[in-house]
Amino acid sequence: MFSEALRILDNNTAELMADRFKAQLENAKIEVKAVKHELKTTRKEVTAARQELKITKQEVDAAKQEVNAAKQEVNAAKQEVDAAKQELNAAKQEVDAAKQEVNAAKQEAKAAKQEAENAKVQSDAKIAELEAIIKELRKNLK
Repeated sequence: MFSEALRILDNNTAELMADRFKAQLENAKIEVKAVKHELKTTRKEVTAARQELKITKQEVDAAKQEVNAAKQEVNAAKQEVDAAKQELNAAKQEVDAAKQEVNAAKQEAKAAKQEAENAKVQSDAKIAELEAIIKELRKNLK
């Protein structure tokens, strides 16, 4: 009887341990299932994040292209400004040269006017002298 009781006890112990292992196995299976689900969710999140990263990279590349285009426009505008400055400087030099020519022409005109006035004075004096001679000659002819 004692050995029968030991056998039943061993059997019950073995069944209890088997039940515990089965319970642990079921818990492990549930845990594995939960981890697999979490892994699947995480993979979906990673895929979504990669897509978002890809889109963001494309947006960054597009923004870089826009920045480069804007830089080129700015450089072109700077070149236009530089060209306009050069044209302005050339125009200023032309204006300065024209002013000098005007001043020289004014001086020439002033000198010519003075010469004309001197010539008029001389011719008026000569006319007066000739009129006096004519008057004297008329007087002598009478």
